[in-house]
Amino acid sequence: MTKIIKFISLFLLLYGCSNRSTRVYLVPKEYQGPVILIEDSNGKDNLVQRNDSMFFDFEKSRVLRMNANVIEGTFSSDDFIFYAVDSFGHRSEIKKIFEQGKRKLDASKLYVWINYVRIGKNSECVLVSSSQNLEMNLVELDRLCDSLTFEHIP
Repeated sequence: MTKIIKFISLFLLLYGCSNRSTRVYLVPKEYQGPVILIEDSNGKDNLVQRNDSMFFDFEKSRVLRMNANVIEGTFSSDDFIFYAVDSFGHRSEIKKIFEQGKRKLDASKLYVWINYVRIGKNSECVLVSSSQNLEMNLVELDRLCDSLTFEHIP
């Protein structure tokens, strides 16, 4: 009997963990800098949901004011994918990186910098940048995102 209870508990735990929506962020291919998502009851952007994925389209603006509850209070790097989108709609995935450390990065390639993600009560701010322009884009992140109430998520 206890084996059955353990099996059911494990199944429910695994099902609950895998039942989270994947967050898909679309940014213009050449864009570098912060992308900001704000929950706003007066927001004009609608949440696009397909299958079990939520899509956030930053192709027209680096700030989305969503009329939906999308900020979860955490930002698990396993739950999201960033794509650079070219003028023809072709997508290429942007690699997630926690910190540069001592490794050599392709200076011209875009990365999503996880260690600079900021989550606030009704907002989140994520940095997309090449390693070459990281310092300049961090200044822009601070300028735009510090006016919102954010907590730094290590």
